[in-house]
Amino acid sequence: MAADDRLSSARNVGVLKGMRTFRNSVGLRDKNDYYAFSITKRSNFNLLLNGLQNNVDISLIQNGQAIASSSRKNRNLERIASTLEAGTYYVRVYQKRGGSKYQLSLKATPLVQSISPDQPISPDQPTSADLFYNNVFLSGTAAAYDCGLNNNPTSCLKFQDVSSILFSGCGQGNQIACSLLLELTEIEATARIIGMIQSF
Repeated sequence: MAADDRLSSARNVGVLKGMRTFRNSVGLRDKNDYYAFSITKRSNFNLLLNGLQNNVDISLIQNGQAIASSSRKNRNLERIASTLEAGTYYVRVYQKRGGSKYQLSLKATPLVQSISPDQPISPDQPTSADLFYNNVFLSGTAAAYDCGLNNNPTSCLKFQDVSSILFSGCGQGNQIACSLLLELTEIEATARIIGMIQSF
């Protein structure tokens, strides 16, 4: 029995800033993995669970209650996208059938608050362009993974479209777009490797 198989002993991620990625596994002897994280500001939250060998599902928990979940069939990736208020949250990764390794990615992006004309803008305050590229990235993560894993033409076209937008933003000097382009490319590349392994 693993140390993180109960809510009370969840792995403490701390304050979630940007993207964090974890690799672990669940199975007959370790059916649940829990992760605890906190958000200090109202944020866009995105969770992606991929690299699955069997059916694994996820839940997002606050105050002991599941507030969001994803339970797709078979080895399909699981995803949760939501707007979260400041607070403490838990992610439950749990086995549905068979054992499986997994990769869990958590990302939080603070929402821009209204700023008065005489209020100085903090250098790390996300801009409207930053939020635009973040939303573009979130819209393409599932397609990037499906393109890499299954070479699905529709998903690959979506992946290319999203990559082009991020590439354009990166070329204009937006560092968020550059970072997200790298992340999206890594998702597609990881899925492609998983597909090659599964085909053997």
